[in-house]
Amino acid sequence: MLRFTQRLIQVLMIFVAALPLAACSSTSDPKVRLIGVELREKTSEGVVLAITLEADNETDRALPLRDINYSVYLNGERVFTGERSAEATIRRFGSQRVVLPAAFVPKGPLEKRMTCRIEGDLTYLVPGALAEALFDADVVRPSVSFSVEGEATLE
Repeated sequence: MLRFTQRLIQVLMIFVAALPLAACSSTSDPKVRLIGVELREKTSEGVVLAITLEADNETDRALPLRDINYSVYLNGERVFTGERSAEATIRRFGSQRVVLPAAFVPKGPLEKRMTCRIEGDLTYLVPGALAEALFDADVVRPSVSFSVEGEATLE
């Protein structure tokens, strides 16, 4: 009887360990790309940028987006770090745009055109009751890291 109980516990442990893999294996990560960086406000007190990203879903299931943790670099210097709730869902085989704010006080004069790089992590929810339960329990939180670069016109 003891041997059977030990074997049953081993099988259950393997099953529980495999749950996170099963919850994420059928969905590929969204692909993130930079659409543009727009100057929203520029005063003597600071600068506000609007960064538009687009996330592409190459699967046949909609992907609810959750959080985006990101940092913004201008000409290689980090000027902003933040977190934002994406509040969007990428439809199946579709794309979804997300606008991220970046507010900062420049350390010196800004050039009219600067290289802008955004690095971050996008957390999303894999469809399905099991995946949602694991997500809500903080067991499995699928995310994709991204680093996108483009030019910002700051005039």
